[in-house]
Amino acid sequence: MRHTAIVTPISKVSQQTNCGDYRPISVTPIMSRIVEKIVVRTWLCPSIIPAELLINQYGFRPTGSTTSALIHLFHSITRMLESCSYVKALLTDFTKAFNIVDHTVIISKLAKLQLPGNIYNRIGAFLSNRDQICRYKNFVSKSTTCNRGFVQGSGLGPTLFVVLTLDLNIVFNYSVIVKFADD
Repeated sequence: MRHTAIVTPISKVSQQTNCGDYRPISVTPIMSRIVEKIVVRTWLCPSIIPAELLINQYGFRPTGSTTSALIHLFHSITRMLESCSYVKALLTDFTKAFNIVDHTVIISKLAKLQLPGNIYNRIGAFLSNRDQICRYKNFVSKSTTCNRGFVQGSGLGPTLFVVLTLDLNIVFNYSVIVKFADD
């Protein structure tokens, strides 16, 4: 079964000059979001326990927030400055990260979790066989297949992104990593 999303570009600014001035909106049906949130709460979240896996993840979890991430970052820097004269920081912004997630990578990471086979297969089906068309005013584009990214507004997308970044960890004991994402 193929799923087709109808994407509608909505202006982000009053004077549009390029495609980046539009936000692509695709409405996810409410029943789909409810089922996806049940899958997240019942199977995905319990499969990424123990909590040590989420210790440096501040986005897309009940106890995470931008404020928490910043407090952790500034506390870590301050603590390091107590024992040395400088701290090097590497801050990376993965702009449009949700749009470029490779489905084969996330499916391989899901295979490492303790998920029931039918849930793993359902998430795989959710990510595959997806098409989209773009509708703007009276124009409709040709259908194109999507093999990257998450459906905007889905209940699965944020948690799948957390699964994607679970193995992004520090290399040296004196390093600190703070992960935060928003959709």
